[in-house]
Amino acid sequence: MKKFFILFLSITLFSQTRFIIFGDTQFQNPDIFQQFINLANQENVDFTVHVGDMIHGHTHSKSILYKEWEIFFNEISNLKTPFYYTAGNHDLTTKEGLEVFKDVWKNKLYYSFDFKDIHFIVLNTFTNLNSFYTIDKEQINWLVNDLEANKNKPTFVSLHPPLYYSDWEYWKNFHKLFIQYNVKGVFTGHNHIFNHKNIDGINYFCINTSGNLKFIDNFYTGIFWGYILVEYYNNDSIKYSIQTLNNKYSLSDFDENLASIIKKISCSNHSILYNNTKQIDTISYTLQNLSDKQITYNLSWDIKEKSILIEPLKSQIPLDAKSFKEIKFIINKNSETSNNPARLKVKYDYIDNSKSYPLYYYVDLIIPKIAHAKFSNSKIIIDGIVENKEWNNSSIIENFNHKIKTKVYISYDSTYLYFGFINNEPTPSKMTASASGNLPYVFGDDDIEFHFYPENQPNKFYRIMLNPNNTQFISGPTGRFSYPVDSKTYVGKDFWSGEIRIKFRDLNITKYQPLRFNIRRNRTQSYPNNIIEWQETNKYPPYLLHKFGRLKFD
Repeated sequence: MKKFFILFLSITLFSQTRFIIFGDTQFQNPDIFQQFINLANQENVDFTVHVGDMIHGHTHSKSILYKEWEIFFNEISNLKTPFYYTAGNHDLTTKEGLEVFKDVWKNKLYYSFDFKDIHFIVLNTFTNLNSFYTIDKEQINWLVNDLEANKNKPTFVSLHPPLYYSDWEYWKNFHKLFIQYNVKGVFTGHNHIFNHKNIDGINYFCINTSGNLKFIDNFYTGIFWGYILVEYYNNDSIKYSIQTLNNKYSLSDFDENLASIIKKISCSNHSILYNNTKQIDTISYTLQNLSDKQITYNLSWDIKEKSILIEPLKSQIPLDAKSFKEIKFIINKNSETSNNPARLKVKYDYIDNSKSYPLYYYVDLIIPKIAHAKFSNSKIIIDGIVENKEWNNSSIIENFNHKIKTKVYISYDSTYLYFGFINNEPTPSKMTASASGNLPYVFGDDDIEFHFYPENQPNKFYRIMLNPNNTQFISGPTGRFSYPVDSKTYVGKDFWSGEIRIKFRDLNITKYQPLRFNIRRNRTQSYPNNIIEWQETNKYPPYLLHKFGRLKFD
């Protein structure tokens, strides 16, 4: 009886509430998200919270939005715990997105709930579409009242953006409020990279993605797929664990300073370009050791298609500190292949204070499509109507993998770079073209997009997007709408077309230098096969810039 009483007492004193926090998913890797749902089902937790960006969203089409929420609900249908959501920017960026979100989640933009001894608050920083990443006054009043009503309960908070480190000046008043009201932890996402800070006893987390895409999946870099397991004991102790696909780590296993060092020495070149013109050819990759220590690299090829052979398949390369070496491979191609038939895995150990950290990254073998811009003496009038007499000296791109045809013209002269396009569209009346305002989400409409950057300089990434109403979304290395673009569009009976003109001097690139290049078209009526790409990369952002094709100036 005495033993039973002691056991009962210990269970009572140290009973726990266990819950999981998922990061952004956005449909990028649904198979990865499903693996985490399966892992979560094995944890025997009480509930699960998602920090937002559950769908891709960023569209004005209510039809697509409802379909995406249907897909998401199907994704979590196997989850064996109660599910709680947080609104992310992808979930309700547009006016239509906000309306559908309210309908799907029964008008609950923000809310709170209790489980056993704890209180959980879910905030929304997107209730005002003109002022993102802020919390409106009505919600602040609700928050203060909710905290006051539950001031004796240990409290946790979820919101999408990590305002605690992206905008501390704005966030500090909320932090003071949380200190006052027994808040234990705050969970955020959005940045797709892991971060943890303990500020005045409150644990703040920016949770990495639970499925969205990255170049690296490695715990020690802070760039990995994962979720947070939280265990709250009624003696007020809390245990945080980080679950990746293959391992579970304690919070102390992650070192922010070490992650910063590793990211600085990590590979920035994730592609090997192969011109695909010879049956037997030589390809090369420059292996770089940016650290201050010697590192031995283990290279191995993961070949996806039987149509090619690569030798050597495996190799081991020691590199001195601050050095590089060009590694050559022989490729033998016996038939046609996709544009990404293989990838090189590079594994190595980084030693810090006598402790070894296993790291790796992938380099994709890319067969890039090549477009040629032709010099033109013709005067191109920017009126949206693509006439042959103006564009007769242009190169033409038509090899898009979609049944709805897209035709793009590229030309240049001593002053301008020109793009023209004709998008077949059997039912123009069903196109979506709702983007407007200071931040028009053109990419959520039917649109066409031209993406480019100078070879080996992805930090100089340019995007030019147009919808059928000629609404522009422009971005470059110095921000949105940072350079002028002349454009016009025209909607015909069974097509829509447009013309674009950009001055070379307005782009921070050397005139006529080769560019990494891609063309994307969003045709909303074709959902879920709505993204039409010239060089196939990935359906949803972030864009895989290293998989782009090339644009050369003849």
